[in-house]
Order: sequence, then C-alpha cells, then structure tokens
Amino acid sequence: MTREQKIEELRRRQAEAEVGGGEERRARQHADGKLSARERILLLFDEGSFEEIDKLVEHDCQEFGMDEQRNLRRRSGIGYGRINGRLTYAFAQTSPYSEGR
Repeated sequence: MTREQKIEELRRRQAEAEVGGGEERRARQHADGKLSARERILLLFDEGSFEEIDKLVEHDCQEFGMDEQRNLRRRSGIGYGRINGRLTYAFAQTSPYSEGR
C-alpha cells in the first residue's frame, strides 16, 4: 500500500467514525426524539473545543453477538474540551442493547 493509499484509508476511516451508526440509525434516533452520543457531547462542550481521543479504536465486546460487528460505528468515545471555559473530560459508549434497534 502506498503512502497516499494509507492516507486515503485513514481519511475514509475517520469519515466513517464521524457518521456514528450511519444515517439510517441517526434518523431512527431523531424520530424517537434522541440525539447520537456525538451530538450530545457536542452540545455539552463549548463550541469547537471538544477533541476526541482514539477516534478509530474498535470495541472488543464478545457478548450479544458484538464479536461479529467489528466496525468503527459501534464504539466508545473519549475526549476533552471546555464547558463554560473549564477543562473537562467525557466518555460515551454505545449500549450493546441498542445496536439492533
């Protein structure tokens, strides 16, 4: 794999991680009056201050059939930013019970 191909793969994986569970899942959540974990975190932090850590980390859950779902959309999110100007850290994790919905 060339350097350019590696960079393109990294960009693809980052874009996939940004989407969360995908547009269909996001639409279902919105129809139920819910926001995605990323949307909730971005509302919590001061605008533009949130920095996600390990965005490309995949889960290692073996229960609930999750071992067959190895992708970036089903993972935890960890990061830091500012809330009312104060440095704050946050963690959000997708529940394995909500994945099939």
